[in-house]
Amino acid sequence: MKITGPGGATPPTAPDGAETTKAGAPQGTAATSTQAGDAVALLAQQIKTGTVSPQQAVGQLVEMVMSDRGVAGLPESLRIELRAALDALADEDPYIAELVAAMQAK
Repeated sequence: MKITGPGGATPPTAPDGAETTKAGAPQGTAATSTQAGDAVALLAQQIKTGTVSPQQAVGQLVEMVMSDRGVAGLPESLRIELRAALDALADEDPYIAELVAAMQAK
């Protein structure tokens, strides 16, 4: 996805030859997006009820990415690199730290 500025992100396009749904997403993507959205909504609810801390939720989001079908098919060396990058981002990114702090304050 390419960030374009004030207009927001440019939606992804289907690879050449891929069939698309009415919304323009490659087939199968809508179900995956819905499932991921449901999982994120569940995490948000768990944070609100206190069953999961915001920091635990970040860790679960990393796990969700790593268990995704597309990531699971990557070579192991790339999976290790991606895991390290996501863990570093979760631990060191000031924006994520700010979001976690804001959620903990509520």
